[in-house]
Amino acid sequence: MKKILLGITLFASLTFSSCSSDDKKTVSTGISTGNYWPMAINNSWNFFGHGATSEIKIVSNKVVEGKTYYEVKDNANTDYDIKSWLAKDGAVYYQKTDETTVNENGTLITLQGYEIPIFRDDLEMNDSWNGTVKQKISYLINGKTTRVTGKLEYKGTILATNSTEIINDVTYTDVIKMSMKMTVTIQNQTSEAWVEYWFAKDIGPIKTYEVGANIGIDRELVTYNLN
Repeated sequence: MKKILLGITLFASLTFSSCSSDDKKTVSTGISTGNYWPMAINNSWNFFGHGATSEIKIVSNKVVEGKTYYEVKDNANTDYDIKSWLAKDGAVYYQKTDETTVNENGTLITLQGYEIPIFRDDLEMNDSWNGTVKQKISYLINGKTTRVTGKLEYKGTILATNSTEIINDVTYTDVIKMSMKMTVTIQNQTSEAWVEYWFAKDIGPIKTYEVGANIGIDRELVTYNLN
């Protein structure tokens, strides 16, 4: 997901990072209905799509304010060295990134870390969650630093629950399908990305589809290893 999100904003000659939510209310994390993305170091999921293999792997963890985050490396998303983390609290699965600086055609763009809820396992079909995250961006070009602000709006929707799916001749039961639309607005310029994930209970992601700024990644699970 991180490559898609960065790509849509770089496409508009800027990028985004999020610092805090516009919505200050406390959101309930709910009661989990199961483990739809098992998190442990060395857990891995191998995919195939568009004639290429790829791997999502958990490589480390850290504790931030009492919550354990797991670093996830996705070798299909290697254009930008952005450190990405996952955490689960109740029924909510969060994605978090560290502050990152990228060099885009000689312009140094600094992204502050962000965190958004990317999935919930306690909702019914057609239920949704949404939010708006403030953004701070700085970029350095020809020795001059420019700082701008923007916002990231996201809306996740559950497409199916308790589904049975066949992926590469393997039958997976108790599958939750979800999608998320993300809209980034910076200085009146708007870019969009859309993702769809399928999660199997006690296994993790079995299908991913991500689109944004002429970037498309469509993958299906081949093998996985859980510890």
